[in-house]
Amino acid sequence: MLPRIVSSAGSWKAATRLAQLSSTFKASPRYFYSAMSSNITLYTWPTPNGVKASITLEELGLPYKTEGINISTNVQKEDWFLKINPNGRIPAILDGNQRVFESGAIMLYLTDKYDKERKISYAPGSSEYVEELSWLMFQMGGVGPMQGMAQYFRLLSMARR
Repeated sequence: MLPRIVSSAGSWKAATRLAQLSSTFKASPRYFYSAMSSNITLYTWPTPNGVKASITLEELGLPYKTEGINISTNVQKEDWFLKINPNGRIPAILDGNQRVFESGAIMLYLTDKYDKERKISYAPGSSEYVEELSWLMFQMGGVGPMQGMAQYFRLLSMARR
C-alpha cells in the first residue's frame, strides 16, 4: 500500500505563506495576515508543526486566515491564546466556534470534515485509514520529538561556541 502524497504546489503555497509571516514579523508579537474570507483561522508560526496544518489547508484548497504567533515572545502563553489552546502551543485553528489544537489533530479534523472526495486521506474505518493513523502517530510521537530535540541541541551547541 502506497501512502498518499501531497502535491508540491500545496507545500509551496504553505511555505510561502509562512515565510511571509516570519519575514514581515519584526516588531509586533502578533502579526495578522488575512488570506481571504473564511471561517477558519490558523494560529501558527513557521515551525515543522505549524507547516503541517497549513499544508493540509492548502492541499484541501480551503480558504483560511493566518495569525502569526511568534513563539519567541511567548504570545502563545497569553490568556487570549490559552482559550484557543490550553497547552499554549502552536498550531491551533478555529473553524467557526470549533477549536482544534495539535498538528495531528488539526490534520485529522480537516481531512475528516472537508476531504469528502478523499484526495489526501482515506475513509475512516478503512484499513488504509488505520495505516494512515499509524504513520501519523509514529511521526507525531517519535520522529517529531526526536527532530525537535536534535534541533534544540544543535542550536544550543552552536550558541556555546
